[in-house]
Formats: sequence, structure tokens, C-alpha cells
Amino acid sequence: TGRPSFVRRFCQRRHLQLRMENRIESCRAKATTKANVAQHLSVLAHLVTTHNITAERISNWDETGFSLATMAASRSKVLVDTEAGRSLSRGLSVGKDCEHITIGAAVTASGRAYRPIVILPGKESKYRVLEGGSIQTPEDYLPAGAKVHYRDPAGVDGPIVLSWVDSYLEETADLRKTGKTMVVFDGHASHLSLRVLLRLAQNNVIVHALPAHTSHFTQPLDVSVFGPMKGSSKGLVSAYVNNPANVGFKFTVYTACELVTAAYNSAMTPSNIKLGFARTGVWPVNPAVFTDSTFSVSAPYTLTTDADAVDPWLDVHTRFFLRGESLANSVTVTKTGTVCTAAGAHVTSAAVLDVLRQRAAKRGEDAERKRIAAAAAAQKKTERAAATEANAARRAAAATRRTAAASAAEEASLRAVAGARASIRRHARPLRERRAIAKQRAVERRA
Repeated sequence: TGRPSFVRRFCQRRHLQLRMENRIESCRAKATTKANVAQHLSVLAHLVTTHNITAERISNWDETGFSLATMAASRSKVLVDTEAGRSLSRGLSVGKDCEHITIGAAVTASGRAYRPIVILPGKESKYRVLEGGSIQTPEDYLPAGAKVHYRDPAGVDGPIVLSWVDSYLEETADLRKTGKTMVVFDGHASHLSLRVLLRLAQNNVIVHALPAHTSHFTQPLDVSVFGPMKGSSKGLVSAYVNNPANVGFKFTVYTACELVTAAYNSAMTPSNIKLGFARTGVWPVNPAVFTDSTFSVSAPYTLTTDADAVDPWLDVHTRFFLRGESLANSVTVTKTGTVCTAAGAHVTSAAVLDVLRQRAAKRGEDAERKRIAAAAAAQKKTERAAATEANAARRAAAATRRTAAASAAEEASLRAVAGARASIRRHARPLRERRAIAKQRAVERRA
């Protein structure tokens, strides 16, 4: 081996390394502040302490998508024989029924994974009949107990989240008989709908929403589970594409479900789940997992010198709860009826639910007024169309009458002319007689 290059020696002397660029959206950078995380963890700590939440009672929900079409088209590094030349991989056609698959996972701080939900593209369930007459569905290739939904595009919405809630309530029925449980998730609109929050609150479940735009470092599933799951799925798809034995097989939704399930099972381990809760400071609640380097990304956007923003770790719980439980109930609800979770929030408190009910009732009243106005406008439009049609019918009838009168008058005129001509012809003398008279008159004039 030769001597290290100048660039390598320069980097070694100054402890520099060449790494891949890691970009972050500006909204996420602005939200990565000590103040946001401090309020989030203080509210969380208050709820955990007040309601005696233990590791098996706190869970994190989130969903992630698998774009199989993109994975099949991407290129991965593989080992090749240098004498054989470059590596050539065959293309893969991915059907519309498996282009994108969404998995919703729910895990507890004790390392347990609840039954997932899976959203497949399409509007109706799929099945295939095998040679022996047996029927297979995509559910046969998914994790045990998974609830499957079909939707275009394959993402979560309100009804799917409600189904997810029902599944969670079924699995935690015995646990909730002896105390409250807690759910931690991000502020996606489908998560924070009034129906979802009411269903959970009425069944002894507390909901804590993570600070907005911070799920990349505050959500346990994002931190330690979904990353390995995505990496495993990419490797499995690459292995499938490059396996000569699969040349004659079509990449179907069943194959996609099988690969996604393998990736899910490899990443959804108790150690990965517990690691995610620990790294995010969610369980045990621990702000010490975050350092100044965590928040350095927000420095260009931080212009305030307020003490709370500079060092919010000093007696966090005391500062944020000077008025008892006020912070746990003081959540901003926007005019549109959505919950503002800029710094995390307890979104199933009585105060929040009351405001959400009021906003939902107001939205219902507004919708009813709009419906009535739209119905009135539609009625007026119908009446105007009917009046226009009646006017057109009247004008057509008048035109018909005028045409008939003109035709009758013309016919009468023609008959009169014909009658006059007939009368003339009847009273006219014969030609021979007229010639004789003319000759007689001529003779008389000469005489």
C-alpha cells in the first residue's frame, strides 16, 4: 500500500470524516428546540406520575409506507466476480395492487407489539384460487392478527384509525380494568379527530401528542424500528430481484406482503422497541438523552434570548407546572377545530375535548347552514330553469301560432287570386268571337 493521500492525512490531523449529507426540512429544524422538547417531556412526566403509567401501559402508534415500485427500481450494491464484469440486474414490473403498502404499528415500552394494521391499494379485498381449489388472500402473508384495509391511495384516514382504536381497545381490555393506559402518537389529522379522541378517552385511555415536526427524534417507532424495517425490506426486494429463480414469477401483492412481513418481523423485536423508547426519552421519561448537539440544527432559526428557551432543563417540571395541572389542559385549538401540538399536548383532557366538541358542533351548524343555502340555491336554480323552459315553450307556441296564421293568410290570398282568375276565365269570350268582333270594329273604323 502507498502513502495516504494529502486529503486523507489532512482529515486525520483535524479529526474530519467524509459522510453522506443528512438533510432536514426547515420546519423540522425550527421545531427542534429545547423549549418544545422540555414542554413535551414535562407534560408526559406529569401524566405518567399522575396516572401511575407503567411500561406496559404506555404505547406508541405510528404508520410507515413501503413503496415497492421505488424499491424494485432502485439499485443496491452487490458482490460480483471481477472476471465476469459489471453486475446486471433484471427489471421488475410491480402491479398497481402492490405499488405502495402502509403498515400501522403499536408498541409498548415493555417491548410488546400489538396487532398491526395494513393498508393495501385498491377498493376491495383480493384473493386467488390455487390448484387444489383452496383460496388465498394477502392476509395469509401478513403478520399474524393484522387488520387489513383497502384504500386508494394506501394511507390512513379517520375510519381506518377508528378501526385501529377498536383493535387496541380489544387487546388492552383486561389492562384497562385496573387503571388507565396511555397512547403517544404524532399530530396527524386522522389521529387527532374528535371521534378518535372521544373513543379513547371514554375507554380509560390518555392520549399524548408529540411536538409537531419532531417525530424523527421523539417518536420511538421512527427512531429504532421503522429504520431497520425499511432497510430490511430494501434488502429483501433486492435479493428477490437478483434471484435467477424468480425470473419467471410475477411480483404480486402476495409477494409484496410476504417481503414486507419478513421485514416487519425482523425489526419488530423487544430490544428495538425498548431502544426507541429509551432514545426518545419517552420511557423512562428522561430529558438527559438529548444534548446540545441535538438542538444545534435549530440555532439559525432561534433569535430569542429568553431564559426558558436557552436552558429549559433547569427544574423543568416545576417551571411548567407552577399552576398545578394547568399546562396539561391548556392546549390550543385552532378555528378549524384541529389541535395545535407545536410543543406536545395532552389531547384527551376534559378541556380539550370540550373545545373540540364545541368546534365540531359549530362546524356541523356551519355545514347545515351551507347545506340549506345550497339546497335553496339549487331550488332557485331549478325554478329559474323551469321558468326559462316555460318561457321558451310559450315563445315556441306563439311562433307556431304566428306561422300558422301567416300560412292561413297566404293560402287565403292565393285562393282569392285563383278565384279571380277563374272568374275572369269563366266570363271571357271565346277567341274566335273576340277575333270576329275585332274585325268588325276594324271595318267600322275604315268606313
